[in-house]
This record gives sequence, structure tokens and C-alpha cells, in this order.
Amino acid sequence: FAYAAALEPRGGAPTITLANLLDDSPLEISTPSGPWRPENYDKESHGMVTVRHALERSLNIATARLARDVGSRRIADLARRAGIQSPLPVVPSLALGVASVAPIEIARAYATFASGGIRPELQSIEDLIDAEGRTLDRRKLRFERVMDAGTAYLVTSLLEGVADRGT
Repeated sequence: FAYAAALEPRGGAPTITLANLLDDSPLEISTPSGPWRPENYDKESHGMVTVRHALERSLNIATARLARDVGSRRIADLARRAGIQSPLPVVPSLALGVASVAPIEIARAYATFASGGIRPELQSIEDLIDAEGRTLDRRKLRFERVMDAGTAYLVTSLLEGVADRGT
């Protein structure tokens, strides 16, 4: 969601493009509970890396720096629009997954990326059919555009890279 918020055009231009490099050098962020120093899983920093490499390799430092530049509120806002309803703490570590979210919410939010920025509404029944196969009631599927289609496309491409080459 941090990457989506950074790629989303706001005020005319996104914060980043896929051509940008992100800084994965050590970082310290001041918080009310003291300094926060995100670390990568391998305990190494990797200097300047591409946006794609940072996400594919789950580079926490680069992601935390990006999230700091984008802002936790903007990240939480995009996650809510995509379908996350669970409480999201507006803290620097939000971009690294500090929030507990129900799996159905994550599935819905990822479906929003996959459908080009259109969030599907959850429903358990589409049609009510009698024993003879006649449709007694049909519910209309409801969708809402909540994200720029280009942003959704770029995030989907990044997530495909995670599956193909990443963590």
C-alpha cells in the first residue's frame, strides 16, 4: 500500500515512478516512543535500489524511507479505499505491516489492484435459484472505482515481480 500511495498521482504527479531509485541505507525515524531504526531481514543495507527491487526483495529500510516521504495517513487512506476496514495505526511502521488485518480484507484490497482500481463489494450470494434451476432473485454485482487505473496496473506489475523473482 505504501508503494501504491507513492505511485498514485496526487496533485498532478506521483511521489515516485518505477524509474526512481530508493535509498536503502540505514535510517532512523523519531517517534514519540523513541527512535525507530528499521532493518532488512538480512541485516544489511543495499544502497540505492530500484523501486521494483525494493519491493521484490522486501527491503524494509527503503520501504520505510518511502513511507516517510509519502506519509502514513496517505498510505492508510489508500488501504481503506482498497477495502481494508480493520484499524490502521498511523505510524511509520504501517508500511511494513504492523497492522492486523483479516485475510478477506487483504484479498479484497489485492482484488482492487487486479481489477484496475475498481474495488469489488463483498457479497455471499449472487443468484437465488429454485430446484428447477429458475432464477428467483438476482443480485447485481457492485463495484466502485477507488484508485487510478494506471496506479493499479503498476502495483499489479510490481506484485507479479514479487511472485516471480522476490520474497
